[in-house]
Amino acid sequence: MNLLTPKQTLNISGSVWQPWVNMTSWLGDGVFGLQRSLRLELEGMEHIPDQPCIVATNHTHNYDFLPLRYLFYKRRKAMLSTWIKARAWQNPIMIKYLSYTGNVPLASRGYVISGDFKQLFGRKPSDHEYRVLRNHIDEGSPLPAGEVFDQIQNQARSILGEVYSPSQSNYREAIDLCFRQFMESSLIVAERAVQSGLHQHINPQGTRSSRLTDGRPGVIHAAARLKLPILPVSILGMREALPNEGLKSAGGTIVVKCAEPYLPDLDGLSDTYEPFFVSQESDQTIIQHALDKLMFKINELCDDQYCMQDGYVSDGKQGVSRFL
Repeated sequence: MNLLTPKQTLNISGSVWQPWVNMTSWLGDGVFGLQRSLRLELEGMEHIPDQPCIVATNHTHNYDFLPLRYLFYKRRKAMLSTWIKARAWQNPIMIKYLSYTGNVPLASRGYVISGDFKQLFGRKPSDHEYRVLRNHIDEGSPLPAGEVFDQIQNQARSILGEVYSPSQSNYREAIDLCFRQFMESSLIVAERAVQSGLHQHINPQGTRSSRLTDGRPGVIHAAARLKLPILPVSILGMREALPNEGLKSAGGTIVVKCAEPYLPDLDGLSDTYEPFFVSQESDQTIIQHALDKLMFKINELCDDQYCMQDGYVSDGKQGVSRFL
């Protein structure tokens, strides 16, 4: 398994190659046109802006990007660039396809931690090992004694293409540097995509779940960096119409609902604010407030069975399987 690196991310174009766009359209024609028991509806089409925006959706199904892209392209000739988790960019064929259709790789700290562990030991970390490492990265909790954790801290190596020398920095600093390099590379690719006229499609809940969950602030950070409004969208009926996370229809209707674009109020952010790396509590409060408003707007578009539950219960992937 070849793990995506920040340098590889930076080399992804951020633009589309028309034959690959046609291929995606043909796939949509096959799924939605040939399966006569399946219907598509687009509500609020008039809210889709002509200029690029961030399209923020719920995420209930492996392929819920397909009706979204298909309808936006067929009805409005609008093309989207989806932010896709780094684990999907792990073989040359997928990298070529995803790149040529304008998508943006998105690595998390969890991906960096788990990917480094996999390269070092030839296996994924256990959920316990991951949690210990994550607490160390996030909170500075000391790592326990033991061969695995000693090696992680003391062995010089490349962490996903970024040099780690224990005599020059510590493990926390090295993971932070690699993640920073990833995020900057992703933002540069996204900027290229916006310059090419592509809307940016982001799933703010971060993981697939039948119900909307609490959002992750990355969508607001992206809006701040790219200076784009956000279009709240819900995609409904995927699990019923295309069960078992596949593309074979069981019949029914898939509905894509668009609300009016939302421009987060970020004017109060400090001069030291840096997207994805918030150091001031006041900046965190502003970002969280904007995120809460966005998730409320998406939730309003959802049918009851897709809405948030108390406690933001998710039935999506848990543990290290989210990253690798």
